[in-house]
Amino acid sequence: TRVLNTTSGLEVLHGDEVTLAEALKPAGYVSGCFGKWHNGANHPSTARGQGFDEFFGFHGGFFSNYFDPALEHDGVTAVRKGFITDVIADAAMAFIEKHRSQPFFCYVPFNACHSPMQAPADLFAKYSALGFEPKTAAVYAMVENLDTNLGRMLAKLDALGLAENTIVMFTTDNGPNTARFNGGMRGAKGTQYQGGTRVPSFWR
Repeated sequence: TRVLNTTSGLEVLHGDEVTLAEALKPAGYVSGCFGKWHNGANHPSTARGQGFDEFFGFHGGFFSNYFDPALEHDGVTAVRKGFITDVIADAAMAFIEKHRSQPFFCYVPFNACHSPMQAPADLFAKYSALGFEPKTAAVYAMVENLDTNLGRMLAKLDALGLAENTIVMFTTDNGPNTARFNGGMRGAKGTQYQGGTRVPSFWR
């Protein structure tokens, strides 16, 4: 892909690369990307430039405020009320419902869990009460919120009668970026050790 780094323009996906969205288009698929697109902010390296019919989210490596975020929807940026993970999941579910009668590819790269560590107040209080220091409490709160939203999306597939005919894949991109539970593995994000590169991959 010629992507070499996460900054300095070296994260840009070259326009002639073929994405899954582009590969599925001849088969009649409609594709949507909801969340973080960290492969270029200018055409043809944007999600829309790389084959996605709909884009909702932001271009770049991180987002500075997870509450009432200003997110782009097909070129128009506006403030969306709520916590960013909830907002992204809502948009993805709307896409699934809209295209329920045709083949679709719904790519949902949530930005959680990523700095800045921000989480809904009730979940943050829950993990703080368990004795975790603030950053770790925020991370675990973000994980629970993410898990809840994944559950909402799976329930949407069930409600629309699509679960038996839809491949669902869940994975992450790297190990934790702070010192916390890591399955006993060496290293973390930014290292080549298993603690930085070994991630879950669940398929249904």
